[in-house]
Parts: sequence; C-alpha cells; structure tokens
Amino acid sequence: QRHRFGAPSFEHDGSGPGVLAALIVIPERGLSLAVACNGGGDNRPTIKRFSEVVDQVLARVLASR
Repeated sequence: QRHRFGAPSFEHDGSGPGVLAALIVIPERGLSLAVACNGGGDNRPTIKRFSEVVDQVLARVLASR
C-alpha cells in the first residue's frame, strides 16, 4: 500500500506488448484513476514518461476537487 497526497492508495500498473496501464484508487478522496496508452515493452524512457504523466494527471484531478 502506498500513500499519495496524504492518503492511502491502492495501485497496480504494468505493460505488455503495445500497452502501458495504471490503476490508482484513493478511497479517502473518493477517487479512482485508470490510464492506458499505446506503448509498452521494455522501453524504459517511455515507461518513465508514462509514470510522470499519470502522476501529473492525478495531481490535477485532486487539485480540481
């Protein structure tokens, strides 16, 4: 279990041929975020950038609430 923005979160992410995906649930904030995109495989820079984008989207969603 991780914590994001001061609240416990449940997360799962992964990649496969042609896809990257992440699921983040923060029950205390009433938030679930699922993100998927084309990409995947073992391309480390792409995976790192995907993770950064997910974090940015999550921060913006929480800031707008």
